[in-house]
Amino acid sequence: MEVLTLGPDATLAQVQQLVTEQRHAMGLDAMPVAMHADVVCADTGQAVQWLQDHANGMVLPAVLYHDEAMRPEPMDDAALDERLRGLRAKLRARDRAWWKTHKPANGMVECPQCRSMLNVEYCGVRGGWWNRCPVCHGDVRPEQVARQFDEWKHEYQRLRDLRNRQLQMPAYPVCWLVAVSMREPATVRITPQ
Repeated sequence: MEVLTLGPDATLAQVQQLVTEQRHAMGLDAMPVAMHADVVCADTGQAVQWLQDHANGMVLPAVLYHDEAMRPEPMDDAALDERLRGLRAKLRARDRAWWKTHKPANGMVECPQCRSMLNVEYCGVRGGWWNRCPVCHGDVRPEQVARQFDEWKHEYQRLRDLRNRQLQMPAYPVCWLVAVSMREPATVRITPQ
């Protein structure tokens, strides 16, 4: 199998011309190239396997892939880290006594689960009930407040997982891998352009 690697900004006309020249130099007839921009393979091995799986003898497939032979691109994750810091600050407020700062007019709050009436003066004091009912242990904050904290928590976890994936897998540049010849030798020869 002979393949050609090109930059991500290569057009179909450029790729077709290079492949036709390569095939003529090898003594082969010209074949059309089909570029699949909707697929991005994680590495060269996966891209070669994808080309082999999608070869059909009518067109020569081309696929985008992360070229691990090239230097990784520097990651700019400052905005992601700033967003994570902001979400951590918001989530720290989850452990604060809600009714200590949002006192109702009569000083009492009703537990939405067991309907117990609780005095907010005991909220957050040593041995007090914080945001949980001392009777049924249900959350006594307003439902939309608890829901907002849950949304922030899920967003924080999603962004943290995204950052961890980025740190584990270096951001190698994306390039095109184009099949020039689908002959079946034991090796794959990649020609950079």
